[in-house]
Amino acid sequence: QWFNPANWSPPRVPLPTDTVIIPTGTPFVAPIISGGNATVAELRLDGRLNIGVGGTLIVGRDVVINGILSAGPGTIVCGRNWIRGETSQFLEGSSIVRFTGRGIFRRNFYNVIVDSGSVMKSNGNIVVSNRFEARGLDTLRNIDTLIIQRADSTGLIGKGKIVGGTIRRNIQSGVPVRYRFESDSTYIQFKPGSLYP
Repeated sequence: QWFNPANWSPPRVPLPTDTVIIPTGTPFVAPIISGGNATVAELRLDGRLNIGVGGTLIVGRDVVINGILSAGPGTIVCGRNWIRGETSQFLEGSSIVRFTGRGIFRRNFYNVIVDSGSVMKSNGNIVVSNRFEARGLDTLRNIDTLIIQRADSTGLIGKGKIVGGTIRRNIQSGVPVRYRFESDSTYIQFKPGSLYP
């Protein structure tokens, strides 16, 4: 349990000013955040961390994942960079990852929110299985692709902008709703009763 002081060295629950390091081979089961908010300055994950029902992890700066982060139905708030090692695993479950500052991110997510005032840049392809909400500015490197797997129009929403790179998304043909792309004013929409936009 994240909130058990005996699981930490020194023996206290991490503070919002702490950099938390979860190494491999810890003598206890992976910490679980459930039913509350855990707030830290930075997270360096080499081992495993689980976020359960009602759990929220708030990280003021960087989230560095070299181990396994199992997010389940939880929420992760990241203030800067989302850094993933090549062999790391992010088991996104039905989680929300919310970016609140300036930083980089890549790889797989279930739900992503980029807050208003935030500026996030890709450093690799980004795959979102459910919903990407752009409230701020997202910049894709020219070689990167943002892939939205959700097929209905709510897979990519928000008033923010996405510039550069490529946006690839599944769409339902013949459904006369707007499918957003780079901004709220760039979209594709099928004519009613037609298979052509």
